[in-house]
Amino acid sequence: MSNQTLILIFLAVTLSFVSKASAAPLLLESGERPATVLELYTSQGCSSCPPAERWLSSFVDEPSLWKDIIPINFHVDYWDYLGWKDPFARPEFSKRQRSYKQLGHTRNVATPGFVVNGKGWNGWFRQKAVPHQPVSVNANLKAVVDLGNVSITFDAAGKRRVRIHVAVLGFGIKTPIKHGENRGLALVHDFVVVGYENVLLKGDSGGFSADLRLPTILTEWSNAGVKTKLDAERYSVVVWVSEQSDVAPIQAVAGWL
Repeated sequence: MSNQTLILIFLAVTLSFVSKASAAPLLLESGERPATVLELYTSQGCSSCPPAERWLSSFVDEPSLWKDIIPINFHVDYWDYLGWKDPFARPEFSKRQRSYKQLGHTRNVATPGFVVNGKGWNGWFRQKAVPHQPVSVNANLKAVVDLGNVSITFDAAGKRRVRIHVAVLGFGIKTPIKHGENRGLALVHDFVVVGYENVLLKGDSGGFSADLRLPTILTEWSNAGVKTKLDAERYSVVVWVSEQSDVAPIQAVAGWL
């Protein structure tokens, strides 16, 4: 296959994605009660992770999805050396999980690892329900997704610098694993981060605004000499805000693209 053909395929996939994501402006706005942000840290190279991902997938049909709970599936890269390179893993996701431990929000760095509203949570291992955000915060987050752009405003009294995060999540992504601890399995991922960007902002009297492009999504990868095309059933977008010196979400909004 020629380089020109590969470029045309990439452009077609990208334009198709943008077209679907931009059919009509998508308005996302936080309410009086913040949504609970549920983070899973996982890896295709971890044999104990598939059950956790299957459990996370159960939230796809949750009636309160996006309004009350926002799951995010971060793949880490520190198990890649075991024989299988996880195509969804990014060093910054591993760094994010380590930052939680360094800041004292979690006790360890492991997979599967769960963080709820910025704090480590091990209730999944004991089959407990996810705890929800108990109180409201004096902040408002709004995002408008239109024509591949994301316009964000965040109002929070007393904040001087915040970091805005935008992630595109993929659903129904099937990956046959050829090597490593999960060799022979065909894993299915939901809520998995396939595109991510962030920007640090300085606010004026607690008001922040930013205009970003939707993150570039992963469209194809090569593993063990085999090329695989991303085949997601659908996508969503998540926007969240954190303190400059922390990684825990202050406020988050999300919706289907």
